[in-house]
Amino acid sequence: MFSGRYSAILFDWGDTRTRDDPLQNGPMAAWTQVEAVPSVVELLSYLQKTGAYRLFVATDTAISTPDQVRAALLRVEIAHYFDKIYCTASVGLQKSSPAFYAYILEDLRLPAQQVLMVGDSFHNDVLVPNQVGLDAVWHNQHNLEERRAERHRTIHQMTRLVDWL
Repeated sequence: MFSGRYSAILFDWGDTRTRDDPLQNGPMAAWTQVEAVPSVVELLSYLQKTGAYRLFVATDTAISTPDQVRAALLRVEIAHYFDKIYCTASVGLQKSSPAFYAYILEDLRLPAQQVLMVGDSFHNDVLVPNQVGLDAVWHNQHNLEERRAERHRTIHQMTRLVDWL
């Protein structure tokens, strides 16, 4: 059941915090331009002000280390919101594997019911976290498709995340 009682929120990186640019190659920290997803700064600021949530990045990047992810987030002035960055490059597991999320839960020392995942990949950011007991929010900013079940919801704008917390 979608509980709404979370102490930690995991956010995907590309197209959830920052925009992916298929024309750019290599680590995002080295891209000529890095851009935040609209309304993400307002959301993160609000979440920080509540003091109710610890925020983390959970990303499938294998070409960027946590330091490189943080450097990209610094470029759009949102790095300070995140306590830790989990990525395929450092964890050694892909987000398409439930083991990726199990690793994060063990590292955070939190039960799955206290952690919410937010991301733009329905499979990797919603279905896989659901398999290990996490609730999830699908950030579908590209069309109006909605998917809703007991363990997940859809939002089309980042500011709508507040409605589920």
